[in-house]
Amino acid sequence: MGIISINTNLKSFATKQSRYKVAYGGRGSAKSWSIARILLLKAMESPRRILCAREIQDSIKDSVHKLLRDQIDLSDLQGFTVQNDTIKHSNGSEFLFKGLYTNLSKIKSFEAVDICW
Repeated sequence: MGIISINTNLKSFATKQSRYKVAYGGRGSAKSWSIARILLLKAMESPRRILCAREIQDSIKDSVHKLLRDQIDLSDLQGFTVQNDTIKHSNGSEFLFKGLYTNLSKIKSFEAVDICW
């Protein structure tokens, strides 16, 4: 595994316990990259179910699936299996991808989500 860097302004996303977290910053401030890296590391630590949601997501290519896949490759993270509609880790962690606008009733009953991004 290579060295993983995150935006220092987002360090609290990795360390502080809080029910809700909001990232502020302009375009190009590495918010998405840093949060993706933090979530991948958390998924490697212990089994977690992470829901990656967007307001409108008609297909998986509208999601952060590619960003997470690219970060796994870029950082040479081990144990991940990237599938068409999910990303899983050998310890049982999984990333799921859903759109909120058309799936609101399904999202409300989504079971055992540890983190929603």
